[in-house]
Amino acid sequence: MRSCIRIPDEPYHGARRIYTMIRAPQVFSVCVIFVCLLTIIYGVNVVEECFKGCRERLATEENFDVVCSPECKLEWCKDGCKKWTLAVSNSCQDTCNGSRANNNDANGKTLYCAMGCNLAIYLYVAKLKGEIGKPSPPYLVGNSRTNESVIIEWSQEPLYDNVTYLVQWKYHSIPGSWEYYKPMKEPISASRVVIYGLHPYTKYKFRVAWVILPQYSPLFSEESVIISTLPYGVPSPSPLINTLTAVGPTRIAVSWDPPLFPNGPIVSYVLYLREQPSGIPSVKDISGSGNQLYYIFTNLRPNTSYQVSVATINNMGEGPADSRNISTLPIPKTADNIESTPYLILGSQQKILKQGLKIWNDYKVLYHSTNESLFVRGVGLHVDQDFIIFSDSSGNIRKISSDGRELKTITNRRSTLPSSLSVDWLNDLVYMVEENKISRCDLYGGLCKVVVFGFKTRATCVHVDPYNGYLYWIWTSDSEGGLYRIGLDKIATQSVNEKDCDQILKNSTLTTLTLDHKNYRLLVPFPDQNTVISMSLEGSEQQHIRNNLQQPKFQQVKSIALYNKLFYWTTGSAVLCEEYHREEKKYYHNKYTFDADETPFISLTILHSDIQPWPVPVNPVEGVQAIFHEKQANISWGKPRLLGGKGAWQNWLYEIIIKELTSGRSIVIKNITTLMFVVDGLLPATVYSVKVRAYSRGGAGPWSTEFRGKTMKQEPEGFSPYILWSAKEGLLKSNIMGDDVQPLIHKIHLKGSIVTGISWYKERVFLTTNNSQLFTYSISPHQSSLQPINVTNAVSLSVDWLAPKLYWSNPAQNL
Repeated sequence: MRSCIRIPDEPYHGARRIYTMIRAPQVFSVCVIFVCLLTIIYGVNVVEECFKGCRERLATEENFDVVCSPECKLEWCKDGCKKWTLAVSNSCQDTCNGSRANNNDANGKTLYCAMGCNLAIYLYVAKLKGEIGKPSPPYLVGNSRTNESVIIEWSQEPLYDNVTYLVQWKYHSIPGSWEYYKPMKEPISASRVVIYGLHPYTKYKFRVAWVILPQYSPLFSEESVIISTLPYGVPSPSPLINTLTAVGPTRIAVSWDPPLFPNGPIVSYVLYLREQPSGIPSVKDISGSGNQLYYIFTNLRPNTSYQVSVATINNMGEGPADSRNISTLPIPKTADNIESTPYLILGSQQKILKQGLKIWNDYKVLYHSTNESLFVRGVGLHVDQDFIIFSDSSGNIRKISSDGRELKTITNRRSTLPSSLSVDWLNDLVYMVEENKISRCDLYGGLCKVVVFGFKTRATCVHVDPYNGYLYWIWTSDSEGGLYRIGLDKIATQSVNEKDCDQILKNSTLTTLTLDHKNYRLLVPFPDQNTVISMSLEGSEQQHIRNNLQQPKFQQVKSIALYNKLFYWTTGSAVLCEEYHREEKKYYHNKYTFDADETPFISLTILHSDIQPWPVPVNPVEGVQAIFHEKQANISWGKPRLLGGKGAWQNWLYEIIIKELTSGRSIVIKNITTLMFVVDGLLPATVYSVKVRAYSRGGAGPWSTEFRGKTMKQEPEGFSPYILWSAKEGLLKSNIMGDDVQPLIHKIHLKGSIVTGISWYKERVFLTTNNSQLFTYSISPHQSSLQPINVTNAVSLSVDWLAPKLYWSNPAQNL
């Protein structure tokens, strides 16, 4: 066995390595190895350091112990210092109890022996950790990766005979804390280990725990670089459907989270839609290369039950699916449409025209430039505020009411000559194309700033979509031309280079587009194919929607709009519209008649609220919770999950319904603008349910899941429960709702320290601070005082209210 010579009781002042290890062949003992640890580190004797620590700690301790005098305490503490090497295989408490088990005077005194023993071990471990420093990270052994295992290795420098090792791991992409590799039941002395039981195609990080003494916290190495296993097998878990909502009578929206372990690169997500109970499933494939984790099924049957399933496909095949059931909404009862009639708003070179949708309707000139050298360059509109906005060739941006009676100038003679315009009707902003950039102003010409810059040439057109949170534009170029977008959240406070924006469609023949906001679709004329393509917001899904035309005329579209499922557009020389024949199931194109001097047309849009809709929450609010007091409930929640981008409009109003379960009486509160609300007028000791939903001018979203809670019973005045808070200002007091915050102890009285631990017993509060001091504070209204307790190195504390006794931890003494 491995053994060593006896360590003397008294300290030895000598060289760093003073004891010789005597090894017998072939047999080893772990516990004796620790007895052979060096007693001297850095040339300083651990026992002597421990003696000094005993004197310092006992000098600051108040002497209330009649069993052991100060000299007695010091003697026992020193005795523990000398016996620390015997405690490494069990504990200081056992060592001290065993050493004087037959000593009648030992009762109550072994605490000081254990204090000295723990202090000596603490000094040894701390100094050895200081000598080692931060160990270097483990690394992957070359060609050792498989789909379920890796071999990692690490440097043992500096080398110590007594140090052993454990390995910890954690996922790189999944939140979680470090975990020990469980097959390693005992620390090892080797510097290489095979890690089994890993998931295929999963990223991990590893670190090594250097174990100096088994019962003391180890020293952790730096974490490794990301180490990934090899792919193998189909995805093992399914993706998780996080929202499934009936958007209307004919649409269902689904979103999902990727599987935690796809076992290989995700090729695509496959969506199955089956009409219940026995319909034939339709299949939709979503590319896994992008970030699209949602889809909207359209053209469904109203008031019908469906099953929606989502599965993941990798190179090895398809994994399991997550399935949910949902029903589309019934068709709402129609009401008389009291909204204004829709109109075409046309921009020609020197005029703004208003035209009814019927080809036989007369048109009206809203604006006519009397200056023959001044031309209209771009036109937008704000339906809710009932005005048209346009730019001209002198750099002016002006707005005119929809009846043509009121004309105002927004900005004067911008040298960059704004052309294409688009209005953000939800945030009251206007976007404009200017030379080699896109800029943004408010509706009064203020707060102007560049949002996208770096274009080689002027963009052709711009469209803002605040409903879904994106800005789109078309840029014509032989090599880089196509459709681009940027999230509104990314340009909310800063400008971005066009190189950092996403090209979602590469096609140099594109000239314009329009958006179907409610259905989350882009509608893009393809001149080279003489058709219109419907695209998902990120461009990954494309569908021809005008194959059934008698004679298509989409080859020279300058501007286009959609209303009531029909297209209206201009080619510059003409204005055209669609007409659908149900019997033939075909679209026909008709041409409007205008006087010759009204052309050429440069823009077309439609004046109607359907073109600029108010968003309706698709998903319920999340995380509803409440704190109940005697007669109040403090309710909080999170915003509904979005289907579009992060920059989508989210200024929802909220409605709360809180219901008394026994009587059924309900309280309804509306027009809430924050994510928290306090409901008054509740009954004490009563169970309530709480639900919240978001809404806007466009309509209300679904109700949240129900939260239940019970109000507190009514207490006599002055006896209500309260919360004690630690803050930079000191110790604070509030009711359990977090309101009515009052200072109890100002930081001045704590000498600048911060309260880190709080416990209490009756009318007395016990505190620890970040400088390891211990205080007691009386909260009695007759005697409020803060008193220090003569205890050092106190980190945490707790009160046994039955004994009653106060406990605290002292890391410096491992007590």
